[in-house]
Amino acid sequence: TSGLDSLSAAMVVSSLKKAAKVQGLTVVCTIHQPSREVFLAFDNLLLLKKGGLCVYNGPIASLNDYLFTADNKYAITKDVNPADHALVVFCGPLGVGTDWVELYNESSMCKKIKETVQSPSETGEISIDLTPQSFASELYLVLQRQVISHWRTTTYMALRFWWTIIACILVGLVYFRSGTDGNVTQTVGALFFYVNIATVPLLSAMVPLITERSVFYRETLSGTYTRVVYGAAVQLAEIPFNLGFSLVSFVIFYFMVGLRMDGEQIIYFIMMALASYWVLPAFGQLLAFVSPNVGAAVGVGKIPASKRHATED
Repeated sequence: TSGLDSLSAAMVVSSLKKAAKVQGLTVVCTIHQPSREVFLAFDNLLLLKKGGLCVYNGPIASLNDYLFTADNKYAITKDVNPADHALVVFCGPLGVGTDWVELYNESSMCKKIKETVQSPSETGEISIDLTPQSFASELYLVLQRQVISHWRTTTYMALRFWWTIIACILVGLVYFRSGTDGNVTQTVGALFFYVNIATVPLLSAMVPLITERSVFYRETLSGTYTRVVYGAAVQLAEIPFNLGFSLVSFVIFYFMVGLRMDGEQIIYFIMMALASYWVLPAFGQLLAFVSPNVGAAVGVGKIPASKRHATED
């Protein structure tokens, strides 16, 4: 809520509270200088003092009783903002002389939280499923997330879609109807330039994976899923999109060049296009993971294409 007026901040917090109540979500917020209304809209408060030491972790409704138990002079009066008062008491001059960290560690509130965390149960506030997930279930969940992520990455997908159309039209115009006369050299040349122009430049378009690396490192180290599951999900998530690009290539390139309308050759072309859209971007994804940043990934991705063109020349 930094930079927002009190009304806007209250509307944001109200929306979060509605989402938590209606959809059963757990909303964790870090908020600075909240108003009285915004502060009281939350259910629980975790307050840390300098050094990351916890001085309160419990319901906001119990904050005043907790302060009053320590000393009645710390009680919250009606004319003050409870958020400001809590900061002045726990971390400011008003609470000097009281070891709030030790007081919290010895409180029943802290002991209850420790017991809940150490002995989770299905009926408690915290429930932890310690049953290890199978490879298939992990793959299904990560694959589902990757497909949704691909679909929402509109810039990346739009780049691949429009580049496929442009490249197919360009190569199709150069080799327009060249396949109708049965010239093998012209047909091979058309396919060669189709692969080089339509798919090789996509090596430098794998930068979205770089932004996912921090999430990948955190979740694999925490045991959420294995590296093999993530790698397989990333590759499998590409299949439906690559198949779509292959069909677009078939509709534009295949008919413009005038290749034979034979069922076996059509299937071969679609499979070749699918392999090209799958293998080369997979290599680009590898570069994205081993590169330290976006600039390095894009630069390294252009090297294979540059060497290939230099060899052709």
